[in-house]
Amino acid sequence: MSDVPAFVVFTDLDGTLLDHFDYNFEAAKPTLLQLQHASIPVIPNTSKTFAELKVITEQIGLNTPFIVENGAAVYIPRDYFPQVPQGCVQIDEFWCKSFTIARDEILDFLNQLPSSLCDAFIGFSQMSSDQIALETGLSKQDALLASKKQFSEPIKWLGNERQKQQLAIYLSDRGANMLEGGRFFHISGQTNKGHAMQWLTNEFRLQFGVEHSIKGGLMTIALGDSYNDIDMLEVADVAVQIRSHKHAYPRLKRTESLIQTSQMGPEGWAEGINQIIKEFHK
Repeated sequence: MSDVPAFVVFTDLDGTLLDHFDYNFEAAKPTLLQLQHASIPVIPNTSKTFAELKVITEQIGLNTPFIVENGAAVYIPRDYFPQVPQGCVQIDEFWCKSFTIARDEILDFLNQLPSSLCDAFIGFSQMSSDQIALETGLSKQDALLASKKQFSEPIKWLGNERQKQQLAIYLSDRGANMLEGGRFFHISGQTNKGHAMQWLTNEFRLQFGVEHSIKGGLMTIALGDSYNDIDMLEVADVAVQIRSHKHAYPRLKRTESLIQTSQMGPEGWAEGINQIIKEFHK
């Protein structure tokens, strides 16, 4: 990437840029092209895996960094920045910066759960590709990509609220965390979408020598629809909450520079971005 962007857009995928039911992003295409022509990067920040993102970014037409598994790691195309980002290792054609423990450690925690919690959920590691496809609406091939978690374990919740609180405490005592997403709860180390977003934003500033200023420097925009997007939405310069068919807008601490869309999914995504662009060009 050669041009210094005015904005960096961080976006959730399911229920935000992608339709919750069929994963379509057709309604957002014109706005995506508009951002591309303006050299504004769109950075997926999602619970999805590295294997999934390599396919999805190609389908959407993105050649940008992306953040996987709710902030567990940032992947940056090798030729994206002028210099190699600090603290990264090479994985395939990407530089990777990880922030958390590996999935195997999380599975070890879950294998040692008290018997009272063992029937409260079923994890991806216990599901076949056919079961994951059934739960997600993905094709069997895409479900296989979704199962290739490196840093987290998605679980389908079957228990009650008391068990949920017990599991959260059990995980917290072991340095792990449970986040509610659009379809599943996601168990990972102590990281989140906001922390990874801040690291990558700082890397943009270091690489291009720009300041943090809404009026004159690099501005961050974050879009999301669910509870696991809260940390990302709180730290962005401008936050866009996409209307969800499942729940009310998750409550945020911030009240300024906050947009709540009237439409859902990619329609809401385009609505939010276009409102920001309109305000910026006043």
